[in-house]
Amino acid sequence: MPESPYIAIVGAATIDLTGFARQPLRYEDSNPGSLKVSIGGVGRNIAENLARLGLSTRLICAIGDDIYGDLIQSSCQEIGIDIQDSLFLKNRESPIYLSILDDKNDLALGLSAMDICEEMDVAFIRQKEPLIRQASLAVLDTNVPEEVLSDVVRRVPSQRYFLDTVDGGKALRARNILSSLFLIKTNVLEAEILSGIKIANADNLKDAASFFHEAGVDKVFITRGEQGVFYSGEGVAEAVDSEKVAPVNTNGAGDAFTAGLIYAYCQGMAFRQWARVGMACAKITIAHENTVNPEISEKQILSLNNGK
Repeated sequence: MPESPYIAIVGAATIDLTGFARQPLRYEDSNPGSLKVSIGGVGRNIAENLARLGLSTRLICAIGDDIYGDLIQSSCQEIGIDIQDSLFLKNRESPIYLSILDDKNDLALGLSAMDICEEMDVAFIRQKEPLIRQASLAVLDTNVPEEVLSDVVRRVPSQRYFLDTVDGGKALRARNILSSLFLIKTNVLEAEILSGIKIANADNLKDAASFFHEAGVDKVFITRGEQGVFYSGEGVAEAVDSEKVAPVNTNGAGDAFTAGLIYAYCQGMAFRQWARVGMACAKITIAHENTVNPEISEKQILSLNNGK
């Protein structure tokens, strides 16, 4: 790992409201279930996973001055996530992500209210240039405005960037920075949107990975839900199947996977191990109702990874 003692993360921190259906969902009707409130956001989830794995993180996000903002701040302080460089706004609501899970605990519908993230503009992020430049590596998520992503990689071109594409609606925000990325983690839908390639089989996965490599991305990871992950880099391109487990909450699995990739890189693991470490993190995460499993640890990950 490089000498700098922290990982810079530019992304979102949210309040997650998760509804769990007790029976098959009936649309356009009221459904019995339960509701869980937790702290989330792609960037923040990655930061929490890394912090719980013993890595120092500095998160740059946007936070309002409401009760939810207080919860985000207190949670980050308790976990050990440094948010002092974040954007704190008066008279603004903090980001909220509402998700409805079906009776199998898979996402049926998500609704994000994250307009405050657009306030992280170019003028603001340029103030954070020294923090990003001096980090061991930088993590970006596409909750951040497209022009901010472009400005970051342009002004600090020497940094090693890991990008999470977040969702299908925001994936295109990464289209102009692919040449600056060390690693991209995306799912099938997001990869299709960015590459313009319909992914229906193994050859399509290779074609999508080739698109990213030709655009300048060094390492590519395309998650496939229950089917596992496809990864490409260092002359290797292969799929890894996931172990079938009954999830408690699939929200946060992708963020944990990204954190696992970063952890594996920081530990100097062989590239072929990265996907398995990421999948171990995701497996631990979906066993808990929160978007981050508070029990995740290096010992758990290494145990699961060594068991493969």
